[in-house]
Amino acid sequence: MVEVNNVAGVTKVADNVERVAVLEFSFVDDLVALGISPVAIADDGNKDKIIEPVRKHLKDYISVGERENPDLNKLREAEPQLIITDSTRHKDIYDELNKITPTILLNSFGGDYKENLEAFKTVSQAVSKEEEGKKRLEEHDKKVDEGSKNISIDKKLSTLPVVPAKIGVAAHSDKSYVGQFLEILGFDIPLSQQDANKYKPYLDGPYLQMTPDQLAELDPERLIIMSDEEDKNALEKLENADAYKKIKAVENDHVHKVGRLAWAKSRGLIASENIVKELSEFK
Repeated sequence: MVEVNNVAGVTKVADNVERVAVLEFSFVDDLVALGISPVAIADDGNKDKIIEPVRKHLKDYISVGERENPDLNKLREAEPQLIITDSTRHKDIYDELNKITPTILLNSFGGDYKENLEAFKTVSQAVSKEEEGKKRLEEHDKKVDEGSKNISIDKKLSTLPVVPAKIGVAAHSDKSYVGQFLEILGFDIPLSQQDANKYKPYLDGPYLQMTPDQLAELDPERLIIMSDEEDKNALEKLENADAYKKIKAVENDHVHKVGRLAWAKSRGLIASENIVKELSEFK
């Protein structure tokens, strides 16, 4: 029996569990990095919501629908020995989940890069693969260090990662996953969580709402816009705003468009290694 410390307290999990269900994308990434394919995944009803470098390693699994509102009946059908859940999204249904099988709560959605690495360590322990986890983290650190050397764009430019939203953008501070990861890679992030009182919070994570005018006032020298098809209308509205066109990043053609799924939603070792690879391709 493994005693796992997590947000819910101490959870007792059987040794060497084989059937694991996950309700957040980062935990799919974590398990794949450890050589495990989950038996059930909250994939928002679409396997393509899982990034390809992770998806290609998955075996058949049961989709339990939306991450925010997973189908508990389908989850039961999967007969998991362990459920790995997000402390923001799933704290209110934790007791129900724990009745199905031992369940651990970890900080992913609201967590920064370092917190997600800690979550990976906990997942490694929960599935009795601590040694494999340590080796994979060493491999990850090496990949990030080596990949960082291939990034040729100027890291000294103030760089702000954002997601287009109805009000303008959801800006990612230095306490978000992407913001902190970019900072670790040597980028200057112009928005710290200390600035949070200036802006409205976005959802329940370390994200801040900004209007185009507020974004122009902050005036980042580089913008990384994370968007998918669902963000198309918000992106068009942002790009058509007069204030947006006056931002240094826009005026100097330092705007990079990347996939929101890969950059902002996946938050695992494999996902972050691919972020470094993509950064090395920026011009």
